[in-house]
Amino acid sequence: MSQLLKGLPVGLLIASLVLTCVLAAPASADEVTLKGTVLDMDDKPLQEADVATIWLEGNPAGGVRTDKDGNFELKANHYGRGLAVMVMSKDRKLGAVAVVSPSRMDQPVNLFASKLVEVRGKLTCKDLGAPPPWSNVYVNLMPGNTRVARCMSEEAEFSFRLPAGMFQLHMYGTDVRGYDKSVDIEDGDQGEIDLGAIDLKATPIAKLYDKKMPPWNVTDARGAEKDVKLSDYKGKWVLIEFWFST
Repeated sequence: MSQLLKGLPVGLLIASLVLTCVLAAPASADEVTLKGTVLDMDDKPLQEADVATIWLEGNPAGGVRTDKDGNFELKANHYGRGLAVMVMSKDRKLGAVAVVSPSRMDQPVNLFASKLVEVRGKLTCKDLGAPPPWSNVYVNLMPGNTRVARCMSEEAEFSFRLPAGMFQLHMYGTDVRGYDKSVDIEDGDQGEIDLGAIDLKATPIAKLYDKKMPPWNVTDARGAEKDVKLSDYKGKWVLIEFWFST
């Protein structure tokens, strides 16, 4: 906000941002223990493979490892929705992913590993002439839009190792709008998918940084005329309150 007001004389304007959000109460979490087996491409047990419901920056969050028979037991919380279970071999060359529905969480989860594909790319913003200083990319397994992995970055870069399947990448960051991109991985022989530089559009506020505050349009007022201008208050303190509710 301070950048937005740089064009105004010092001391003329105090901006107060009040956000009133009515949030729905979160659903209660139910802990389950997912049990299953992971087999490699030769139908043999995949030992010491990492299994997790979410992967953060390439690492399994709260995950477990398979035993010598490829078996695992993974505790996880669900909120009445399906859980994605993704596995990667110790060398990160093989992996698999599946969604377990709430009605089947008490049944064994069998995963069949195949070659992983590296999906990578960069984020930029032509509107601002620079990449976002912070970005986040989520990977969701489709259909169902079930979250699988995340990659936060201060370099506006992302990289994931994913098995065959249909995925949606949800991207957003500082001063840029969110963007969704579909990625269809047919098989591991693709090796890698380089999405290149993806241009994210700037937010309306970001486009006003270092610029003079635009003229306001008063649709209704109390204690002032509707055609009032900011310049009418030159030399006086002015409080502008922005708010919204949902």
